[in-house]
Amino acid sequence: MNRHLFICLVLCLTSAAVGCGSNYTVKGQIVFPDGSPVKDLKGGGVAFESVETNYSAISSIDSDARFELYSIKVGDGVRPGKYRVVITPPAPDTRDAEAGKKPPPPPPNPIQTKYSSVETSGLEVVVDKSMTDLKLTVEPAGK
Repeated sequence: MNRHLFICLVLCLTSAAVGCGSNYTVKGQIVFPDGSPVKDLKGGGVAFESVETNYSAISSIDSDARFELYSIKVGDGVRPGKYRVVITPPAPDTRDAEAGKKPPPPPPNPIQTKYSSVETSGLEVVVDKSMTDLKLTVEPAGK
């Protein structure tokens, strides 16, 4: 066998085994059970943590509670697999504290705190195709 052909074959098989080139677009929105977006999550984050491997994908949350997941750079998508989902509220604004002023209190978390841990969120998603309208339904805080 030609040495170059053998090297190409090994590289192709290795790439296929780790899933290179097979990422999917995952876009969605975080909603309450009534279907309304959780708008107070702007600036928070969503993370998909693989159940099967040491892989994760993340996204920030916009003012309409929408997100688009990526692993290394925006737009690179998500590998196929089963994921546990974490949703984190926006971090408090620390600019006043850095300037020596008393910082404002953090905004209240609009969703139950259980969603901020993979052990307690209860949210799981299987990525086996591109998803452009994934809805992550969460319970409001205090329920």
